[in-house]
Amino acid sequence: MSVKAQPGDKVVLAYSGGLDTSIILKWLTNKGFEVICYCANVGQHGEDYEKVRAKALSLGAKKVYIEDLREEFVKHYIFEAVKSNAIYESRYLLGTSLARPVIAKKQVEIAQSEGAKYVAHGATGKGNDQVRFELCAQALDAQLKTIAPWRDAEFIEKFKGRADLIQYAKEQNIPIDATPKAPYSVDENLYHTSYEAGMLEDPMTAPMVEMFKMTVDPKDAPDAAEQIQVRFEKGIPVGVTNLTAKTPELTGALDLFLELNRLAGKHGIGRIDIVENRFVGIKSRGCYETPGGTILRHAHLDLEGLCMDREVMKVRDSLSAKFAEYCYNGFWFAPEMDFVRNAVDFSQQNITGFVNLELYKGNVTVIGRHSDEALYSADLASMDQEGGGANFDYNPADAQGFIRINATRLKAWRCRPSPRMLFSCGCVLSERALKAVNTKECLVCGKSFGEQDVVTLLLDDEQYETKQEKLLELKAEEKRAKKNKKKAKEDKMHDKGKKNKRKLEHLGEMKDARLSKIVKDASESISKAKEKSQVFASIFSKEKKEKASANDLLMTIGGMRYTLS
Repeated sequence: MSVKAQPGDKVVLAYSGGLDTSIILKWLTNKGFEVICYCANVGQHGEDYEKVRAKALSLGAKKVYIEDLREEFVKHYIFEAVKSNAIYESRYLLGTSLARPVIAKKQVEIAQSEGAKYVAHGATGKGNDQVRFELCAQALDAQLKTIAPWRDAEFIEKFKGRADLIQYAKEQNIPIDATPKAPYSVDENLYHTSYEAGMLEDPMTAPMVEMFKMTVDPKDAPDAAEQIQVRFEKGIPVGVTNLTAKTPELTGALDLFLELNRLAGKHGIGRIDIVENRFVGIKSRGCYETPGGTILRHAHLDLEGLCMDREVMKVRDSLSAKFAEYCYNGFWFAPEMDFVRNAVDFSQQNITGFVNLELYKGNVTVIGRHSDEALYSADLASMDQEGGGANFDYNPADAQGFIRINATRLKAWRCRPSPRMLFSCGCVLSERALKAVNTKECLVCGKSFGEQDVVTLLLDDEQYETKQEKLLELKAEEKRAKKNKKKAKEDKMHDKGKKNKRKLEHLGEMKDARLSKIVKDASESISKAKEKSQVFASIFSKEKKEKASANDLLMTIGGMRYTLS
């Protein structure tokens, strides 16, 4: 839904003088708003603020506020983050995030002094800045309304990209410095410079060497190291001395921070290239330079190690993460952030002293530290001195009892009753024993099992019995099912056996009939053979008799011949 102006409606626009906010300025005036431009100086490099003022007035702005917020930014935002050791996702020192609340706070103050109903910004609809600006504004003045053109339907319909913005600028005679699309976007303040979007959206694309503004390439940094000293009071940086150059200590908040930026930039310190998680849920790749902030983080952490109580440090560490989260997400002016900052203040009461550091080719190395409020005692820590000196009654023999007491809970943990595992085989085994051998078989009966066969039991005996009963019932049911299945199989086999028996009996009957026939046929054949044999014998006997008779006759005749002769 597009915003509509009523007669006399005022809007305070966070104005940079660039293409986007210049188009927004003209778009708002054309819609009938009385636009008051506000430009915050938070340390942008090489900005011509009078040129910005003149451009805004030429485009229809009724007033232009140029506010130098650098000192406030350093004292009340950057140093608060340093004091808290705030770092987002372990790497990002919150350079852009810290600048948004100081800008938004002054914008709200101007809107209140001018009687404006609206504030406006040029943040995109995908980034964190829209959230930060608007949460800060609503926390500081609940009556103020925000105009966000890059979420306005009419504006988005009219301006689909950079080409549309440039064309509109030509139509409205809006002066623009250049037309080519930048290979990446840049956001600057005195704490850091960020480089995002464009070519950098590909996480495999290395940043160009000439891209960085605040630091030299570490390879091109001086070959000689430089030593400095940073002094703190209650966790706040209050002095910087160049030990190598032997220059006087700088004590003003802005001056000392600018000097740290210069020294760190000279030695290539403070560059990171990361992928972070935006509050809106999008992952974003960014390249950042935070030179002075990197030195302060190293120095402050080291001084805390010297001066801060161990248990306080543990709590403070958790608060550091919360500070970073709240700041990054835009909740600077929120009650939870007030709570964290007050708690951090308490933790810094004795963080007073100085740290000596060496700067060399992208590295910050702590080489010494001192504090009159140090909790460190050389006498107590010494391996060459028995006891703890005059102020400490430390007996190394006491360590034996200390170890025994601290081991009590470890022994209790190791010897605790273990949850039992009831397997489908009915065996019970401790869960720890099962894990210790990493077996896939029951250690009692050897039956193989899978994860689905194991039931984890608590130590409660009633629950154990209940689960055991259920398992036994389940086993009994499974056993019955197996028995029924086996019986059905046996019945089936029995029926099949009967059928086969009948077949065999039938085959036997057929075989017997065939054998009887064969025997009968054989008997008949034998009878016939006997008959033939008898016939042959009769014939043979007859022939024999006839032959004998013939022989007798011949002999008779022969005898007669002999007699006659």
